[in-house]
Amino acid sequence: MIALKTTLNGQQICIAGAEDLCVLHSIVNAVGKLGDLTKPRGDSDELPDIFLSVGGLTRRGNAEDEHLRWTEHQALSLGDEILIKVVEVKEADIPISRMSAKPTHEAHDKQRYENARNTLLELKEKYGDAFPENLQV
Repeated sequence: MIALKTTLNGQQICIAGAEDLCVLHSIVNAVGKLGDLTKPRGDSDELPDIFLSVGGLTRRGNAEDEHLRWTEHQALSLGDEILIKVVEVKEADIPISRMSAKPTHEAHDKQRYENARNTLLELKEKYGDAFPENLQV
């Protein structure tokens, strides 16, 4: 199977892979004030959140699919070195977490409702209660 061997500062974090995967990723994220021209949110002295995550998604023909994780958000610092090597292996590390990839319709509908409600409340101040004629409900 194809796997990702991920190391941080020379220390192996994991060998991520599974025979039933259709997605496999090792991602570095940096979120926050990353440059001098970035307008900070809230506290301007807040350091950016920099982290590594390793995960994947199964695609099974006869069973429920899952999101797999081989790391929690691994905190990173300036100067950290991440090496991701694409390897072929017979065995990989066991994921530390599994979560169903099957969205429930009720949860999906509730999330859509909450998003629409939040958008309406956010824009209500700008546009008021009146809908344009082409958006009448």
